[in-house]
Amino acid sequence: MNLARENLTKYLPSLITIENELSLNWKKIDQLYSEEIEKRVKLLEDKESIPVSPAIFDAIIESEKGNLVAIGYLDFADKLFQELAMHFTKSEISLLKDNVRNFLTRLDSRHIEYLGEIMVVNQIKKNMKCTLISTEARLNKGKSIDFKLRLNDQNSYILLEVYNIHLGHGRVESSDEKLKSFLDTRLKGKISSKKAISSEEIFILAPVFWGEDEDIDIYSEYFKRNRMHIKNVLEPAAYAGYRDKNTGRPIHFFGTISTLPSFGHPS
Repeated sequence: MNLARENLTKYLPSLITIENELSLNWKKIDQLYSEEIEKRVKLLEDKESIPVSPAIFDAIIESEKGNLVAIGYLDFADKLFQELAMHFTKSEISLLKDNVRNFLTRLDSRHIEYLGEIMVVNQIKKNMKCTLISTEARLNKGKSIDFKLRLNDQNSYILLEVYNIHLGHGRVESSDEKLKSFLDTRLKGKISSKKAISSEEIFILAPVFWGEDEDIDIYSEYFKRNRMHIKNVLEPAAYAGYRDKNTGRPIHFFGTISTLPSFGHPS
């Protein structure tokens, strides 16, 4: 029995329902996880502890130990794959195989960036009548775009670029002026490097913010007061979680940053 697939069947069963469309190489994934375990065991022979940058691999291990935060995270990811099966055709799901594979095999905390890409395109599909037609679509001058979608009711296309931004903990300014300046600095350059090449194409930049609770909260409050001021850029999305005040169980969200509940103060 392939242990990687066995554990993912337990914690991400919705992923298993679409595995044929994703063409996952379970033997290679299992080998990768086994090699990571061997590497950590070897490091522990010389050290009392080792630095670990958590990956989905670690969430599975922590879930086996009964860690509620890890269980909640995997439950959230499972619901995302469930939505893919609901909103995407089999051919569309097959286009996401690289995103899913990288989510499973990137053995550090940046695996969440691939999850962020999947979450954004899932939100677009849920809210717009469109069809995913390609990933890493080629643009001019050798550049590419994360996703290309065709609007179903008209002859036009969405060029969707997901931009993962990791907020430096404790470095997020609180004034609107400085927050706006940060957005200008990080987003306008990205916009200028990715442009539509025909009048039938609409370019959209979708930022995804990752950070500590209080840092995400600052931007959540900013966007409750202000709209995104940069053309063709969506309000940032973010992943958030808190413990239910009654049950203590972690609850997880993904959505536009202004709609997230304040951490520790669910609406």
